Parts: sequence; C-alpha cells; structure tokens
Amino acid sequence: MYVEVRLPGGGPTVSGNLRFTDDGPTIHLDTGRVLKPDSQPITYFVGSKILPSVRGNPSESVLSEPLRVSLKPKAKVTRSYARKESRRTDTNYPPSTDGWLTRMVADAEPATFFLQELVGDEGFWLSIVDQSSNAILECHRIEPFEAPMVTLLEGWYVHRQLGEPLEPRRKFNPTEILKEKPLTWGEIHSLLADYEIDALERGYTLGESLDYLVPASFPPEVREEIAIFLAWVIRRPLPDCDPIDLYLQMPSITGAWLLGHYTNQLISDEDYPPYSKILYQAASGELGHTQLVKPHAHREEPWIAALYRCYDA
Repeated sequence: MYVEVRLPGGGPTVSGNLRFTDDGPTIHLDTGRVLKPDSQPITYFVGSKILPSVRGNPSESVLSEPLRVSLKPKAKVTRSYARKESRRTDTNYPPSTDGWLTRMVADAEPATFFLQELVGDEGFWLSIVDQSSNAILECHRIEPFEAPMVTLLEGWYVHRQLGEPLEPRRKFNPTEILKEKPLTWGEIHSLLADYEIDALERGYTLGESLDYLVPASFPPEVREEIAIFLAWVIRRPLPDCDPIDLYLQMPSITGAWLLGHYTNQLISDEDYPPYSKILYQAASGELGHTQLVKPHAHREEPWIAALYRCYDA
C-alpha cells in the first residue's frame, strides 16, 4: 500500500510502501530508508481503504479525504478472520463499520489485527493482516466505540484456550511483580487521590506498599488479586502482549479488572481513576449511584461494586 509520510521535525512529506511484519507496520521509502514504529512519532497519510470482496480478493477504494495515521500500533492481537465478505446482509452493525465485526468468526483462519491512532480524529485505523504472507486483508477507519471490540474476549475463544494444555500458562507467576520496589509517594497519590489512610507506609516491596491500598475487610485471596491488579496498573502501563492472553493467565478478579483497565487506556487518553479510593469507598458503602452502580449495589460484594464504578469512570 503506497502512502505519504510525515517525518519527525517537519519538512516535506516523502513517499513509501507500507508493509507489515510480525513486529508491526514498516514503511519502505523510495529513498531506500525503512521506517519502523519506534520511539519517533512517525505518521503517514492514507488515501484509500481495503475491504474483502465476496470472492475473497481484497478491493481498494479511495477515501473522500486522506487520513493521518500514527505508525506505532496502539494494539496488536490475533483473531480468527473470514477472508470473504458475507453474502448475507447483517443488520446488527451499521454500514459505517464496513462489516469487519461480522468477519471475526470462530471457524476461520487466524489473522493479526493492528489498531492505530488517527491524528486529529477520535477514531482509529484498523489493519487486518494475513499471518503467512503479511498481506493487508482489510484496512479502514473505525469509530472509537468499535475499538474495544478488537480486544473483546469472545466466548468461543475462551473455551478453546481453556481446552489447551495448562503447563505453558503455569510458568507465569502473577505474584512475582509484588516483589518489586515499593511505590513512590507519587504512585500512591495516583491510586488514592484525596482519600486519606491512617498510618500509611511505603514498606520495602511493592506488595507491602499495596497492602495499605486494599481494604483489610476484603477476603485475603481477593486482596491479593486486587493488589496484583494495582501493581500492573502502576508498573505495566500497557502490556507487551495480547491483553486476552494476559487475561487468561491471571487470577479471575485480576484478569477482569485488567481487561477493563487496558480497554479504557486503549480508547482514552485520560488517566486511570483512583482505584484505591474507589475500593475504600466501596468497602465503607460510600459509593454513589451512577449508570453502572445501581441503588441495589450494596447487596453486591464491595469489590464488585468498585469494579462497576471503575468501568463507569
């Protein structure tokens, strides 16, 4: 796919060929230089989109106006993907989605989904790439509300993963992170905001710091799983792997919270909410009613009510 590139530091745009590898998108300039999605804020302009046809051959069409895309992906996941456009009309999704959601089906071959930010646009650029040939099967703009669907956990995918051997997953120990250095006071403030805790100490490890930031009234196993979640929030701002694979390796509470957290981070540039403050408010029954925290929420376990509030935040 031929694109125009805006290099860091300004200057005229240059042209090159957009290609995908296992590591992500690269641009091979006409000069012979290869641009990779490293720390430099490289952007490029796309003037067309690619969609599959009923026969399975990708079809390219011109956009009404060019879009500026960040070269560095926001997310990279593997999903089963049907190479052909369905002959059926699907009324579950609006035409603006270009039908990409209908092509994520259980019995299809895997493909790699890349999600990239658009400059000056709240939407995202979705590229779906064949894992064998690295050919672009589909690429186009999607709306902000569609972005979480890229990393959404389908039920059939969970069942298939849970049916695979457990030994590889057992090598991952989610509690290891609690042995890292203790929280800084700045990190503690990001979790508590204006909420005050008596006799608060940093401790000597990350786990000891977090021991103060999870209500003592919660059951021990729940406290540990939430502490692991908070540790990942602070020390692993974005995972270096598929969030779904991470979810499957985590304890149930940790996985559910992390999936929601990373999804929110993916679609929003806002800071995460003060999780520990919300946990303490839930433990003491101080959470107000919101769209997700209903008047009967006091009947739920407090950490469940806190999870609802975090999603609502």
